Amino acid sequence: YLILIYFCFNGGDIKKYMYYVTLLFSIINFSLTLPISSKKSLYYYYITLFIYFVIDISDKIKTKQYIKFDFKKAFKSKYYNFFIIFIAYVVFSIILTVDKKLGLRTVFNYFIMFFYTAMIIKENKNLKDVKGTFNFFKLLYIGILFFGTLEVFGIRFGIRNHFVELGFSLKEYPYLNKIPVSFFFNPNNYAVVLVIGMIITAISYCYSNNKNEKRMLIIIYVASQINLIFTTSRTCWITIFIALFLCYIISLIKKEKKLQKTALSYILLTFLIFTVLSPIPYFEPYYGKFNTTPILNKLNIVHMVKNPDAPEAKRIKLGGEGSNNERFTLIYDVFHGVFTEKHFLGFGAGNISCYIKSMNNTFGVLNIHSLWFEILGDFGVGIFVYYVLTYSLLLLDLFKSWRKKEQGDIKNYTLMTLVCLFAFVFLVFAPSTVVAYVPYWTVIGISFALVLNKKSIEGE
Repeated sequence: YLILIYFCFNGGDIKKYMYYVTLLFSIINFSLTLPISSKKSLYYYYITLFIYFVIDISDKIKTKQYIKFDFKKAFKSKYYNFFIIFIAYVVFSIILTVDKKLGLRTVFNYFIMFFYTAMIIKENKNLKDVKGTFNFFKLLYIGILFFGTLEVFGIRFGIRNHFVELGFSLKEYPYLNKIPVSFFFNPNNYAVVLVIGMIITAISYCYSNNKNEKRMLIIIYVASQINLIFTTSRTCWITIFIALFLCYIISLIKKEKKLQKTALSYILLTFLIFTVLSPIPYFEPYYGKFNTTPILNKLNIVHMVKNPDAPEAKRIKLGGEGSNNERFTLIYDVFHGVFTEKHFLGFGAGNISCYIKSMNNTFGVLNIHSLWFEILGDFGVGIFVYYVLTYSLLLLDLFKSWRKKEQGDIKNYTLMTLVCLFAFVFLVFAPSTVVAYVPYWTVIGISFALVLNKKSIEGE
């Protein structure tokens, strides 16, 4: 991929090369670290991100471009204002923390993500840049999917993951040997990337006029769906339907029959794959979580034949053991801490987990498993409302931008970004934490780029 970037994407520009290298290292960051001591290591993309901004600042000093920056215009933007206020509050929240070390580490992670987002905004100022970014992600996704598919067939390639971190032996637990994680920490993190890849693949299929490309896109989508089943991520599997249904709804608003047909076709294809594969013995063990979920268990042929009178899923129990109970308890604890105990300003950066630990009712699970409640717990009611409002406005601006466009690549990229950003409303419930989860911030960065750089992108 480094060679591919050098010859196909950088255009002879060292800063552009560092941009793509940073995207590469950041997306597959968990497996790429540089040891700096016996206990500490540094992610490669921290280094390349730093180099990128050193080059950027040097270029601006040489050309005196910093003088041209219009601060008044920037402060009039609701999104620039959001960044300033949010960053300021993240830093301020250190005062509220009990565990200062954890708070500072969380603030550091936020700053890395802010600079990463800023880099994406800076490097996508015209249609050529946006096209290059999407083409790069499509190629990167094929590589990620390839390694995930190898894992589905039981072929591991030695990259550390949460199974290894938790001390599980893949030889002792052969069931785990076929759960794909690709370059990511756990199957949930990988499943989120699969959903984003499936959204981009489906929309690319809709607007492609090349038959061979369409065949390839169908193969990629089917392979992605199979990988998604093996990750056993219910949140992500449900989200792909929500995303495709959104495509169908907006196709009705815009009266786009092509998009409408594609959305319905892919919804049917996804249902078909899930149902047809369920009786195959090789797949059967990985339907376990789906069988405990209402509606999804109805799609599993084997489950319905063997257990026609199986009881519905047990009611969620506060403080109970198991994934559903623990996640419900985590959300309850956040509300209890913020509202009942009147921590309206939050517990400070990263410190909602300290409060969860003190409650001692989640069986050692301390990460919130939801960006929304993580923001509420760490930064309080005001910032939570502000964050949700800004996110909603960003979705609305992307929709307005897409609706006004008649045709062309930028319309397709705007739709992909809109649907991916909407999907993350639900996908943020999959990873244990989103503070340093790069795929989320990548979509955020592209979303801001398309809105903030709208005039320069559409001016071409």
